[in-house]
Order: sequence, then C-alpha cells, then structure tokens
Amino acid sequence: MTMMMINKGINLFIQEKRMKMTKKQKGFIQLSMMLSVLVLSISLLSYTSAGQGRGMNRGSNMPNFESFDINKDGYINEQELIEARSMRISSRIQQGYQMRNTANITPFQEIDTNSDGKISPDEFSVQQKQHQMGRQRPQ
Repeated sequence: MTMMMINKGINLFIQEKRMKMTKKQKGFIQLSMMLSVLVLSISLLSYTSAGQGRGMNRGSNMPNFESFDINKDGYINEQELIEARSMRISSRIQQGYQMRNTANITPFQEIDTNSDGKISPDEFSVQQKQHQMGRQRPQ
C-alpha cells in the first residue's frame, strides 16, 4: 500500500464522517475552532503587552541626547524636552508599551542642575544614569 493510497483512504473517511454530521455538529465544530483562535490571540496579545515577548534588554532603548535636541544647538531647552517626551510617549504607546510612572517624570529644573535654562549633554547623561539606577531591581 502506497502513501498516496493511505492519504486517499483517510480523506474518504473524513468526507464520510462530515456527510454524516448534522448542521448543528458542523456549527459546533466551527464555533469551537473560532473560540480556540480567539483564546490563542488574546493569550498572545496579553503576553506581548505585559512585555514578556520583548526580551530583557531593559535600558537598551533609552533615548539619546540627540533625539531630545530638536533644534540641534547642542542643548535641550524646556520646550524641546516637553516635545521630545511627548513624541516618545506617543510612539511607545503605539508600539504597545504600557506607560507606567509617567507622573514621575523628572522635571526640567531637576535635570538642569546649573539652572542656566538649558540641559547640557553632561546633565542629560547624569539624569539618564540616575533614571537607570532607579529602574534596576534590587538583587
């Protein structure tokens, strides 16, 4: 007996069983298959929105100074900081990240440690390091 004959026999058996099924049974099978797909989709969505499917490189997606220095003058003023943060938050939400602790964003005045009305690359770097230190979990 060849593989082709076996497949043909299996297909005939399946067709015979389908013919004997009532409409109600066929509908039940379709419904159960659709529910299975729905449950799987929800599970995958929950898994990725919880951050589980994204890897463990926390902090590797930290913004750089250049992405905040919108006018490219070598400093970040308060308006640039607000605009860059807004764009970043919007982008992250669209990517499916849950935005927690946005109420705890460091104010401009705390990052501008010398109070000259602009954030230098050094001040930005210090703030980034402090932010990362705050995000690390105690071991």
